[in-house]
Amino acid sequence: MIEGIKPDFSKFKKQHIKMGFNQAGNIIANILLLLVFMTLINSCKRDEMIYENNHDIIISTPKAQSVLEKGEFYQIKWQTEKAEKLRIELYLQNTPVRLISVSENNSGSYSWQVPDDIKPDTNYRIRITGIDNNQLSGFSHFFIISGDFGTKFINCSDFIFNNWVKGSDSLISWTDNIEEDVKIDLFLDGVFHSTIAQATPSNGNFLWSIPLALATSSNYSFKISSTVNPGIYNLSDVFRISLNSEINLVKNGNFINENFWNYSNPLTNLKNRWSINSELKTAEIISLQSSGSIFQELGLINGQKYIITYALSKYNGYIGGAKINPSDTFRAAIVCSIGTNSGENRYYEGIYTDTIIAAGSAIKFMIFEQASSFPNSGFSCKLDNIEVFAE
Repeated sequence: MIEGIKPDFSKFKKQHIKMGFNQAGNIIANILLLLVFMTLINSCKRDEMIYENNHDIIISTPKAQSVLEKGEFYQIKWQTEKAEKLRIELYLQNTPVRLISVSENNSGSYSWQVPDDIKPDTNYRIRITGIDNNQLSGFSHFFIISGDFGTKFINCSDFIFNNWVKGSDSLISWTDNIEEDVKIDLFLDGVFHSTIAQATPSNGNFLWSIPLALATSSNYSFKISSTVNPGIYNLSDVFRISLNSEINLVKNGNFINENFWNYSNPLTNLKNRWSINSELKTAEIISLQSSGSIFQELGLINGQKYIITYALSKYNGYIGGAKINPSDTFRAAIVCSIGTNSGENRYYEGIYTDTIIAAGSAIKFMIFEQASSFPNSGFSCKLDNIEVFAE
């Protein structure tokens, strides 16, 4: 240092401090940009999670949060090159609530009319699945089916044990959101029979003493309606009224859920075995090949004669043997059996009665195929209202 000259470090310090602040500001700005960028990425990922992770089927409409009105037609649109036939379903969150199409060509679009009887909600979505590969699937965004979310309602409770004994006291139950009294009417074969209660509190239950004079039948039902607004009502499922000696041996014969029923091949793909649709309250088969049965263990007595009644109806507008190729014939059928003894082969829609001598303890329904019908040995139908009586 030169003597007598004092160096001035003030400018150097100011410049150094200024540069430090600038560098710190740049670092903070870069961190903020990075955080914003990561937030955008995560947002996109959350949005994409609405679809299946494999993205094998991309559903473009209905769009996220779009509002669909009951009774109107809307286009379901998708993209995939990995399937020829597709199954289309309506889901409420993670629960299937309606089958839209059991088998649809991979055309990229489907015109869907929103059902009038569907419950309004904000968490519906569409699922599309490959027919030949159920691992191939995709979900749409969540959308809204509109309606009056505050609509007044009455819902009759389901019957798992639908045997009602003459002379006994039985509980009629329901749910509602009305304050006024309700009226309870009895119907037989879909026609008004008599009034059970002219006015009773809408508290969800009514104890009914079943008259001994009622005719034995399996086609009774209730109608529960508002005493203030008769347009608010609900009809129950059908049930049986009989003497103790005429009891239907089958439990849950109207398929409220899967209780009491078993599948001979529960691990088989759903498209090739029976399954119970508790939303539609039926047992369904959409098999492309004969596979397994649905059965209930009843403890039937070998050599005893039993009368079995049941109903077959169309599945998604069709009933009959599977038709894979134009030249296929319809030779498959539905048959009821008790052990090794069977009833008649059933090919069409209708209510049927079989009289079978038991050669086993369980009642069983299966697809019957004739050897000449291969490869179209499957069948498509709904099964419902099963009853078994000892003769």
